Amino acid sequence: MIAIMIMLFSVPVKAQTKTGYAEWDSTNKTLTFRGGSSVPGGAYSLNAGNDLPGWLENSSCEIVVFDDSFKDVRPTSCYKWFYDFSELQTIVGIENLNTEKVTNMNSMFCSCEGLVSLDLSSFNTKEVTDMTCMFADCSNLKTIYVSDKFTTDKVTNNSWGFPMHMQMFDGCTQLVGAAPYDSVKVDKSMANYKKGYFKTYYKLGDEEKVELCGDPLQTTNNLVLSDNTNFVAHAPFKANLVSY
Repeated sequence: MIAIMIMLFSVPVKAQTKTGYAEWDSTNKTLTFRGGSSVPGGAYSLNAGNDLPGWLENSSCEIVVFDDSFKDVRPTSCYKWFYDFSELQTIVGIENLNTEKVTNMNSMFCSCEGLVSLDLSSFNTKEVTDMTCMFADCSNLKTIYVSDKFTTDKVTNNSWGFPMHMQMFDGCTQLVGAAPYDSVKVDKSMANYKKGYFKTYYKLGDEEKVELCGDPLQTTNNLVLSDNTNFVAHAPFKANLVSY
């Protein structure tokens, strides 16, 4: 009986999916994504499929915030979420954006000319079928970090035979990963950190990111681990010297 009671009380409670929405602060030029039981008055509902998000009318946005409450939201589309947000410079809490059910990332960051770096290491793109122009015309974007969960396996062609990853990196002239930018190579073939434009990284505690890219994936840094330092890696890699 005691064993049964222990098993019952040890069953994890699954987080309840919340309704996502976005709120615009015109004073601070900030767009904040939150999750709750319903969409409050004056807030924008999340878009679905190829529907345009209502918050696009606020193209003067400089800061995007994903509130902690948004991590229990499961959006299905990120279509043009930040399209033509040319003044956007900062994205806070993007790790609270759960993309495991997203199928559409068409033009998600298109024409975000103010962005210099994007950390998408929390992105899971296993269900995404459309990445057309996802980063197109991000002319100042230098670095995109990802993890092994950023895949393009389901991104193929539409019913007319056109690739759903056309111009994915078009105009990203400053972007450098394992390879330097090439205006001819702008499709999903470059969406990786081994031979493409992405990078991955590891961190020891609060230290700066140690960038990794290329094939084979390895670091020349001495990797020193300790009990009091968290070690976070977003992809398997090789280190020449590891000590504890």
